Amino acid sequence: MFNIKIILLFIVIYLQGFSQLSKKDSLLMQIRNSKDSSVNMKIYTTLFIDRNNASDFKNAILFANRALKLSKTSGDTLATIISLNNLGDAYSCIGSVNASINFYQEALKLSDEIKNAKQTDILLGALGVEYTKLGEIQKALKYLKKSLDNNQKIKNKHAYSAIYNNIGILYRNDGKYNLAMDYYFKGIEICLELKNKPVLMQTYNNLGIVYNKIDDQKNAMIYYEKSLLLAIELKNKFQEGIVLGYIGAVYFKRKEYKKAEDSFLKTLKITEEIEDLEGIIESNYNLSEIYEETKHPDKALFYLKAYLKQKDVLDKINNENNIQSQEIKSEYEKEKIAIKKEQEKRDLISVSEQKRQRYVIYSISIGFLIISILLGFLFKRFKITNSQKLIIENQKQIVEEHQKETIDSINYAKRIQYALLANDDLLNRNLKEHFVFFNPKDIVSGDFYWATEYNNKFYLAVCDCTGHGVPGAFMSLLNIGFLSEAIKEKNIEQPNEVLNFVRKRLIDSIGNDGQQDGMDAILVCFDKTLNTISYSAANNEPILISINNLVSELVELPKDKMPVGKGENMNSFSLQTINFKTGDSLYLYTDGFADQFGGPKGKKFKYKQLNEMLLKNIDMSMADQYIEITNTLTNWKGDLDQVDDILIIGIRL
Repeated sequence: MFNIKIILLFIVIYLQGFSQLSKKDSLLMQIRNSKDSSVNMKIYTTLFIDRNNASDFKNAILFANRALKLSKTSGDTLATIISLNNLGDAYSCIGSVNASINFYQEALKLSDEIKNAKQTDILLGALGVEYTKLGEIQKALKYLKKSLDNNQKIKNKHAYSAIYNNIGILYRNDGKYNLAMDYYFKGIEICLELKNKPVLMQTYNNLGIVYNKIDDQKNAMIYYEKSLLLAIELKNKFQEGIVLGYIGAVYFKRKEYKKAEDSFLKTLKITEEIEDLEGIIESNYNLSEIYEETKHPDKALFYLKAYLKQKDVLDKINNENNIQSQEIKSEYEKEKIAIKKEQEKRDLISVSEQKRQRYVIYSISIGFLIISILLGFLFKRFKITNSQKLIIENQKQIVEEHQKETIDSINYAKRIQYALLANDDLLNRNLKEHFVFFNPKDIVSGDFYWATEYNNKFYLAVCDCTGHGVPGAFMSLLNIGFLSEAIKEKNIEQPNEVLNFVRKRLIDSIGNDGQQDGMDAILVCFDKTLNTISYSAANNEPILISINNLVSELVELPKDKMPVGKGENMNSFSLQTINFKTGDSLYLYTDGFADQFGGPKGKKFKYKQLNEMLLKNIDMSMADQYIEITNTLTNWKGDLDQVDDILIIGIRL
């Protein structure tokens, strides 16, 4: 049965609203209207933080570079350090460690020059982390120990209690467990003195890991339990889930399977509660191992399936991130080459040109001196302006926090919706050559494609729900749930009866008081046993293209002129059969492409032109047809906005 929690999640996102979606444009407009480089620099830094938090690293790096350029031009060293640090953070997030190190080291050099202890300490810690990623333990230790020395000199115990923990982690990763424990115990001593419970919680956990590695399970369990008690006290659900996982692993190692099962079930409950996807994946895998070991195959299979399903979602997210990371790394390498060439040009400047530049600098300096005198008269006005800026910045911070919550929620909702669409493995397993052109108007979509296997039959649905964006996505989730319920739970096999069932469920669920909410749909059934194709179509007709005696022929297959939902015509949907031969092509689409405005006169593309395009491209491979459709849409739309979700699926029979 379809999970109503997903619907509620979309409702939360919708109520959080779109009120913050124009913030980026608003800030960019402020830059266009402002000639004050210091104000623009702050705005670019704000935009960097916003994009970096949203995992939009390409734009984050763009805004950080703009802030860096302004800070260098204005000679603001501290702002330059912050911008370089921001670039290091962004490149670290995409896995470009060498680029990240270059930016951190450049920032560290400047920070040492102006003796900014706070920035220096931040950068030393960051370099320690990056060299750890490269496996260069000694370099990582060099930076962390330098940070430790700096904090010991100023007796900043809060700082170096955490550094002791980080150094312990390095030695643990290097297999030097005795040294790791020495630093952990030093950290514990200071944490107990300062009552620094968060760091103490982490250190206890890390100490338990070391004892587990040297097979001292008794002490490992002691420190895991200490860490767990602090996690519960601090209400740190993330840490509580991690420690319970480690405790479960110790019980599993001891073959105390009941205790291990209890720990892993608690871990799963917590990770699901805080939506920790990696924790959910690991918990499901551990439980499948437990039940396999204890001879409970049904439970083992259940948790293994859950593990594979969640891992597939995580893999998709990681693949999207990897593509973005590779693009950004490529741009960084190109930029490095361009900078190198520019530096070579600058090295060729003649002595006379250098003298001319000095004269220019002298003139500018005199100008700055005059301006400085004038600025003195404007100082009082500046104080008033600065006070107003502080008020604006406080309001801006509130807006940023709300926008981050909204963006995070919408992107997470997108991941949920995409996880429910037909996955590539299922389509590749049941269809020969094919393509899926899916181009939502907004982040989430009212159009969807869904598939399932049942009794040696393969079902494929192409549907267009009422509305688009978040409202359309609500309907798509309901309809996906009802399609699955009809086939998987009610054992309905005929496509027309499936649509009849979905229509009834929709009307029962969203009311019977005249609302026209529903969907246009095509549901196709490929019977592998009989080698036949049947379908039922609501408002949208399938297109079959055959080649007979070297002549291509396009046929618009029959449809029922009524939606899946409340409508004027409530007759039963018709069951249709497709007469085809090998090599024919079947196309299923929604109305988004035909309704798109564009072209030289800004008119709709229309169905006739869409079908002519499909007929014209019939000799191409399905992959090439996908490219041709993409290019046609781009050229037709031009600078106009997309008006609706677009979905086209092509199948070679």
